[in-house]
Amino acid sequence: MTKERQMQWNRLAEEVNILGGNGVDFVSAMQDFYTIYSERVIEWYAGLYDYKNGGFYFAASGRDTDGYLPDIEATSHSLGFFEKFEGVNHYRDITPAWMSKQTCRWIKGLQDPNGYFYHPQWTRELIDEKITRKGRDLNYGMGVLRTFGVSPTYDTPLGDKGDGILPDGSPAEFTMPCSPCGETKSAPSTVIYPEHLESVGNFRRYLESNLETVEKRPYVMGNLIANQVAQIKVRDRMLKEAGESESICRMLIDWFSAHQNPETGNWYHFAPEDEGNARRIAYEGNNSLLKIIDVYNQIGAELPHPLEAARSAMQAIASPVYPETVCDMYNTWFAVSMVVTNIRKYSSRTESEKNEYVSLIRRELLRSAPDCIRAMKDKMLRFRRADHAFSYTPRGTSITSQGVPVALPGYDEGDTNASCIVIGGCNAYIYSALGLSRVKPFENALLHEYLALLEDNHRKNM
Repeated sequence: MTKERQMQWNRLAEEVNILGGNGVDFVSAMQDFYTIYSERVIEWYAGLYDYKNGGFYFAASGRDTDGYLPDIEATSHSLGFFEKFEGVNHYRDITPAWMSKQTCRWIKGLQDPNGYFYHPQWTRELIDEKITRKGRDLNYGMGVLRTFGVSPTYDTPLGDKGDGILPDGSPAEFTMPCSPCGETKSAPSTVIYPEHLESVGNFRRYLESNLETVEKRPYVMGNLIANQVAQIKVRDRMLKEAGESESICRMLIDWFSAHQNPETGNWYHFAPEDEGNARRIAYEGNNSLLKIIDVYNQIGAELPHPLEAARSAMQAIASPVYPETVCDMYNTWFAVSMVVTNIRKYSSRTESEKNEYVSLIRRELLRSAPDCIRAMKDKMLRFRRADHAFSYTPRGTSITSQGVPVALPGYDEGDTNASCIVIGGCNAYIYSALGLSRVKPFENALLHEYLALLEDNHRKNM
């Protein structure tokens, strides 16, 4: 351990002591948790990049199989791996120039004039049916392009303005969907929103049609909306500018609030058919909270019953029930962090009340934090695979991502989604929830090994 690394751990112990916890025990638990991370995972990440075209594959089985290609979400998660090394605040500061240029060119080439991104390995019809997949590709694709200061070719449903330039540098021809005879324009907006976002009335009917989903499968409903909320915000503004007096953002928040369980602060309501389903009882409520509070925070709305929500999340953290997906544990610490953010930024309470709420949550969580972290290590070890990465389920990686194929069945392998969650999120949100300084999973020296490996692979494929 380097001197700098030891200083980071010492500082963390001091912060925990100041908050009233046991700094030595907390640091010991975190150091033990970090033993699940193998330095050899850098070889796995480096092997997933497509050095010919750009982008990262979701898993090795997809990389090695015809018909499977890199995808935007896997690429965003893999670029985020750079941020798991000490000294790196954002991947834009360390990504090799050739990789950022190639990747942005590749992403631009996936954009359709309607503003969304479509991958060649998945049919357009399939993606238009998979609303969460379509929304995530839009969000992650624009996230990467914005990070590197690159404009999309066409305007997007998120409000980004296109530069009208194709990846090869030539100007794009714009054909308006409703223009006579395919009349071309210089650079009009060709964004097409889905039907349920066309009007206030359509959106109201959309929510009404999903009443059973929010009541019986709140996580599914939360995931569906969370992957659209950025589009909903932009569309809300557009409708207001067009003269609409009713806000679809406000409508959405009121709808979620009306279905919240006030006793738990989340959206799970126990049903007789749940009897005996220990995993659903332990984690479903918190999973719904994580997705739906993201909607509240993105819109900037106050979450009702925040203390109840935080305590429910803390119960999930301490649950002895083994998770069936890496998200079951990741979502617990993440949810507490999101509740704290909501209280800090969007609560109507006084500053002193906000501070007391946050302090109360953190005091309660800190008491059991070391034991919870040790238990989390045991739970997450079930997801570590032979390739040194992590899989979405304890039996192996998910072969689909938001309903589309990304890997092959029967392989003992990790994937970029789960590895991002375990290597990044599962430790980052512990610190965030408790208001502590983060110690990164890997030391800076390993970063240089990873960069050298990427450069070597790049040279071999030139």
